[in-house]
Amino acid sequence: MSKIQSNPFFLILFLFALCIYVLLGVNTQIKFIKANPFSESLLADFEYYEQALNRVFSNQDPYAVREIGPGYLYPLPALFIVEAFHYISDVQLKALVYSAFNVLLLLVLINGVAKYYTYSFKETWYWYVLCLGFAPFLETLQIGQINLITMFGVFLFFFWARSNPLISGFGLSLAILTKVSPILFFGYLIATKNYKSLLSTLGWVTLILILSAIRYGITPILSYPEVFTWISHQFIIDENSQALVSKIALIFDLKDNSVIQQGLQKILMIYISCLIGVSMLMTYLGKQSTEPLFLVTMLGMAISSNIVWYHHYVFLLLPMLIWMGWKKLDWQVIVWCLFGLSIIQIDRFYLTKGLLVHIFVHSLIIFILVSQVKSLSYRFMMK
Repeated sequence: MSKIQSNPFFLILFLFALCIYVLLGVNTQIKFIKANPFSESLLADFEYYEQALNRVFSNQDPYAVREIGPGYLYPLPALFIVEAFHYISDVQLKALVYSAFNVLLLLVLINGVAKYYTYSFKETWYWYVLCLGFAPFLETLQIGQINLITMFGVFLFFFWARSNPLISGFGLSLAILTKVSPILFFGYLIATKNYKSLLSTLGWVTLILILSAIRYGITPILSYPEVFTWISHQFIIDENSQALVSKIALIFDLKDNSVIQQGLQKILMIYISCLIGVSMLMTYLGKQSTEPLFLVTMLGMAISSNIVWYHHYVFLLLPMLIWMGWKKLDWQVIVWCLFGLSIIQIDRFYLTKGLLVHIFVHSLIIFILVSQVKSLSYRFMMK
C-alpha cells in the first residue's frame, strides 16, 4: 500500500477505483430496495426469527415452518441473539439499534484485524470503505440477518487463537451455534495443534446448549439434526440464489432435475473438503503460517453451501482483510481484493448474476493452496 500512497498518480487511481466500488455497491443496494421496499423488507428475516421465538414461548416448535426464507432454520441458541432485540417494540427503532450494533461489530472487526497485524488507521483506512460500502453488508442490515454476529465470532476465534483459548473458543462456538458451517474450523484447530481452543470450543458449545435448553426447552435441540438434514437437501434454483449448483442448473437447464442437483452438490462438497484437507496437511507438515489454512477454510465455507444468498457474501470480508494484512498490504493483493469485491458489487443484477463470484473465490482458493505447496516444497529442498 505504501507504493500506492507514495505515488500521486497511483493514489488518485486508487481513490477513483474506490469511488467506483462504492457507487457500484450503492447501485446494487438501490435496485434491491426498489424490488424490496423498506415497508416490506425492513428486518424481514429478523421478524421470521422472532416468530420462532414466539412459538417457543407458546410451547410450540420453533422449526414448525419448514421453508427456506420464512422458516427459522438455525441452531436453537441463536434465539438468544434474537431475544436480545426482541423487546424493542418499535420496528424502526429496533432496525436502528440492530443496525448500529452490526456496524459496531464490523468496525471492531476491521480495527481488530489491523491491530493483529500492527497496522495504523493511516495504513488501513480504505478497509473501512471496502467493508461499509459492501452491498451484501448493506442488505444484511436491511433485512436483519445475523451474518455479522457469526463472522464476528470467527474473528474472535482467529484473533485470540494464539493467546487466549477461552475467548477463541467462545468465538468459534458463537459462530457454530448461529450458522453451523464454521464447524469446519475444527480441522484448522487440529492441523495447527491448537487443542486448547478446540476443547474450549467444545466446552462453550456444551454450556450454551445447556443454557438454551433451560431457556427454550430441550426438544428443539434434539430435533435440530433432522432440521439440518432437511436443509442440506434443499435447492433454490433461480437467479436470486447465489449457490453454485443453482448457477449451473440454470445454465444447463437442470431446474427440475433434483438428482443431478444433489450429485453436483456432493461433488462440490467433496472438492472443497479435499482442498481444505490438502491445506491442513500442508500446514501440519510444513509448520507454515496458519493464515493460508484459515483463508481456504473460510472461503470454502462461504461458497460451498447448497443455500447461498447474496447477503452471505459478507463472510468474504474477513478473509479479504486477513489476506491483505498477512501479505503486508502488498499492493497486488489489495488490487485483487478490490477487484474481487467489485465483482460482487456488480454481478448480482448484471453480468453473470453470481457465477463470476464463484470463479473468483475458487481461483483464490487454488492460488493460496498452490502457494502453500510451493512453500512446503521449498522448505524440503532447503533441508
